[in-house]
Amino acid sequence: MSTSPDSTLDGDTAELFITPAGRQRLSARLAELETLAQTLLLQLADGNSDDITAVTYGRASEEIVRLRAALKAARSVEELAPNSNRVVLGDTVTLAYPDGESGRYVVVDPLEAPVEDRRISSGSPLGRAVLGRHVGEVVEVDAPGGRYRCRIESAERR
Repeated sequence: MSTSPDSTLDGDTAELFITPAGRQRLSARLAELETLAQTLLLQLADGNSDDITAVTYGRASEEIVRLRAALKAARSVEELAPNSNRVVLGDTVTLAYPDGESGRYVVVDPLEAPVEDRRISSGSPLGRAVLGRHVGEVVEVDAPGGRYRCRIESAERR
């Protein structure tokens, strides 16, 4: 079953779209975890470990499985048709806030969002508010810290 490109990997029922930069970063994270897991496994095999080592190994192993599956299933946001007037996954959006400040963000899948500060998850309050909306629209964001508004100044595919 296929879902919209604003969803994340949920078992194997949803399509996952990530940016090329996100794929590189997630692949690097996978390599780091695999190295960590090998080190921890050697410690466990040698008996030079404690309960924390075992728990850390278990968590690293779970994340390795999750990342491998996600990277295998992931498609590039470049496969999504860009829309010059509507915000879609992978777009860089410029937002204007009522206080005169502005921000520039890349709207990405939640799996990729924690990779860097300028990426916002399509599942976050701000991501949900802008995804699918048109350039020029003022959107209302229901954030944990309170409700606010911002205007979508631009949306572009990089």
